[in-house]
Amino acid sequence: MANIKNKNLRFYLDNPTHKKAWDYLRNLDKTKLGSCNNAIAVAVVDYFENREREERFIKKIVELLSTAYTRPNPHFIGTQPTASDVTTPSADEEVSEYIDFDFIGG
Repeated sequence: MANIKNKNLRFYLDNPTHKKAWDYLRNLDKTKLGSCNNAIAVAVVDYFENREREERFIKKIVELLSTAYTRPNPHFIGTQPTASDVTTPSADEEVSEYIDFDFIGG
């Protein structure tokens, strides 16, 4: 006897997500995935594997950003700039050259 597990699905067609899933399954190209059972199995595995991969990726980004913010960096708010980081205009330069007015929409 084959090792088979049954799981019934119910689609509520008033729910847009359920309707979209039902439409995909109803219009399934069986030459690509074979059957509705196979399409659902592939979709479930793909969903959870991608989700785990994305969670690991986000965790790695958070770790990298956490270590980056612990080092002093004068380009981030809250750190003290050194004298070499501060630029002062000379007498012949306009102050407006150093100000980015796009941040206020103009």
